[in-house]
Amino acid sequence: MEYLYAGHLKALLSEAGLRPERSLGQNFLVNVGVVEAIIDAGVDAPTAVDIGAGPGILTLPLSHRYPEVVAVEIDARLAGVLRAVLKGRPNVHVVVDDARSIGWVEVLSGLGVPRPSVFFGNLPYYAAAPIMMRFLESGVSWTQGVFMLQREVADRLLAEPGGKDYGILTLAVRYHAQVRGLRTVSPGSFYPTPEVSSKVVILSPAREKPLVPFAHFMAIVRAGFGQRRKTVRNALRGSPELEVSVQQLDEMLSRAEVDPRARAETLHFDDFVRMAGAFKWDSPEGL
Repeated sequence: MEYLYAGHLKALLSEAGLRPERSLGQNFLVNVGVVEAIIDAGVDAPTAVDIGAGPGILTLPLSHRYPEVVAVEIDARLAGVLRAVLKGRPNVHVVVDDARSIGWVEVLSGLGVPRPSVFFGNLPYYAAAPIMMRFLESGVSWTQGVFMLQREVADRLLAEPGGKDYGILTLAVRYHAQVRGLRTVSPGSFYPTPEVSSKVVILSPAREKPLVPFAHFMAIVRAGFGQRRKTVRNALRGSPELEVSVQQLDEMLSRAEVDPRARAETLHFDDFVRMAGAFKWDSPEGL
């Protein structure tokens, strides 16, 4: 396996006249032990995708393990460094694009790489949530995601009902995937050093997706957490997305077997699924 060590990374950036851009969340992972742990956590697949590839810290070792690798980087200048690092490795495809808006199915189909894919990424803190949701909602064929996130974001993905971290992002990701934590990573593992700790999480496709559409599920979730401290009955009643009377709402909650006095933060994933299933979305009054 081949790795990009801290000294080499700094030399490459200096030669290219580049400095890490804080506005793009460029904190590069330079702890080779953590890089190895991330690569080792990946399952076998015909294609690996590196989101936010940067200068190739994950891409380079991935290119030795996977038959095809797609490296996506938003910074065109940094993509030039990436191409230089990967010179002579024809199994790597460099794509300059924004992972918050990229068309995953179209890009991977256009490259002709085999499916399914394992996704990796040291995701920029400011954009981690939209990047993950873009990937999860894209319809792309995938078997696993191994992502480095700001610890606070990772804790939201791993949260259980009743805690302060449990909320909209928790449930949005859980609709599509199972999540487990791999390891916490200290700020000193990065160049430049961020002010917060990070955590690696592993996503696997949900065993069974709910029968209710994602948009309907999320409308109920947003309504429930829109007024987090209110009971679910009052939160849903006050939502601009759900125009429904108190009587109709009580009937819906009864059918969903959800206590109207409960707060959204105490409800489980299945409770939100049942509420979304009990709501009559083709009716102007929801029932």
